[in-house]
Amino acid sequence: MLKFIKKIFFFHSTLKCYFEGKKELFKGLAIDKLEKEWKQYPVSHLDFNGNNFTRPGVLEQTLKSFVERQEVIYGKDEYSVTLGDRFLRVK
Repeated sequence: MLKFIKKIFFFHSTLKCYFEGKKELFKGLAIDKLEKEWKQYPVSHLDFNGNNFTRPGVLEQTLKSFVERQEVIYGKDEYSVTLGDRFLRVK
C-alpha cells in the first residue's frame, strides 16, 4: 500500500509542476519537446481528510472555506453568487 501511495504522490507532484509551468524540471524528457509554450496555471489542493461529512452542512462549509481561500489568492469574480459559480470563476 505504501508503494501505491508514493506513486500517487509522485504523480500528483509531477502534474502540479507541469501545470505550474516548471519547464526546467522536465528538461530531457519527451514532454520537454512536445510543449512549445509553457503556460502557468493555478494549482489547488482540496483535502477531504479530517472532516465528518455525514453531518449536514460539513461538506458545503468545507467547500465554501476552500473557495474563500482561493478567492483571496487568485481574485474574486464580483458577479458570482452561488458557491458552485464562485468555484468555477475563481480567477
